[in-house]
Amino acid sequence: MCKSSACQHEKEAPIKDWKHRCQFGPDGKKLQSGTVIVGWNDMKTTHPALAAECLDNPTEYQAGTHKRLRWKCRVCPYEWSAKGNSRAGRNGGCGVCSKRILLKGWNDMATTHVELAKECMDDATGFMAGTNKRLRWKCSKCGGEWSQTGDLRTRGHGCWDCGQKQSAKTRTISAYEDSLAFHRPDLVPEYRGDQDPKTVFVSSGQIFNWQCAKCDRLYPAVVQNRTVNGTGCKKCSNKFAGKKIRESKKTAKYEDSFAFHRPDMIGFYCGLQDPNTVYAKSNQVFDWLCLSCKKEHSTTVCAKLRGSGFCNACKKCGFNPKNPSILYLVARSGVLKFGIASTKSYRLKTHKRNGWLVLDKAEVQGKKARTLEGVLKKSIRDKGVPFGKKAFLFKFDGYTESWPEEHFRVRSIRGLCRRLGVKLELYLSA
Repeated sequence: MCKSSACQHEKEAPIKDWKHRCQFGPDGKKLQSGTVIVGWNDMKTTHPALAAECLDNPTEYQAGTHKRLRWKCRVCPYEWSAKGNSRAGRNGGCGVCSKRILLKGWNDMATTHVELAKECMDDATGFMAGTNKRLRWKCSKCGGEWSQTGDLRTRGHGCWDCGQKQSAKTRTISAYEDSLAFHRPDLVPEYRGDQDPKTVFVSSGQIFNWQCAKCDRLYPAVVQNRTVNGTGCKKCSNKFAGKKIRESKKTAKYEDSFAFHRPDMIGFYCGLQDPNTVYAKSNQVFDWLCLSCKKEHSTTVCAKLRGSGFCNACKKCGFNPKNPSILYLVARSGVLKFGIASTKSYRLKTHKRNGWLVLDKAEVQGKKARTLEGVLKKSIRDKGVPFGKKAFLFKFDGYTESWPEEHFRVRSIRGLCRRLGVKLELYLSA
């Protein structure tokens, strides 16, 4: 029975909690720290399941000891060392069974997912099947190659080409009352799919070819996007975007218009809508006169009122294909990033203020700089390197051209192009 006033247990009840047994003996007297009484507060008595995994003598230690002991899992053959308090108080268990540690021959892909390992082009014994790393795969049916995470593959994601062929075979046929031809006969003249429009569901998620009625361009699109969401040819939608926005947006009160808040900007406005009815914080695109060269250009209302509404030829930031350009490579805290900018731009100064270190830069022809940037992005993705939003949880300035340094380490522009198989000489300035 407990006789100590410091203990929170009832006086008549026996001490059952192992934490109190570490402090008080069977006679109720307080023990010195680290005192072990066999049969009272030793690990074998208080934690028999934990003692079964301990390779040391469990009667010589308390379960919450700070000493590092040797353990062996009862399920798998993994052995490791850990402190007793991390196992007893924090429920720390086997790293192999909790899928935190790889043990070859036990939880690697080649052991747990034999059929999946046959399609993996990387070493299947060096990864668990549910890894979040992008691995290289080769389809056993069609021989196609692609990169994908092991986690998605274990959840049933496979070869895209084979999936498209299978979905084409298993397309369901709709009744005429639910078909595209019944609900949207106006879209049938633009439809160029291989299936009869009378048997295609009006809200289907299948992809078919369509031909634009304005520019005669052939493009693929989802049926639901065309019939329900109203999307169409991107080329024509971008061309007539300004007029559609002006006609569809609601008019603002005079107290909320940019004519009320910024009457000094009315002289630069060239839009069709009355400036007294345009919201001052609107993202609508209108025509304006450049603050510098007085030439017309298109930009949003909020961008113009912030003072960033210069035309491409006059702006001093970012990239302008008409000016001499540079391709730069920067690094910061384990992250690498490349990008393009005009030589007179203060883009690199902005990166330096944000903590980036400039590793290398090369002069590139202005018109070919954008093409080179796209080629490098595609080459990095094809190499299986996590890139952009697939590599980072949070967005930052320039994250779409960044990747973790541990996956692909380079220190120069030429080294980057050489490892990606891109001929830099084709884009360099003369």
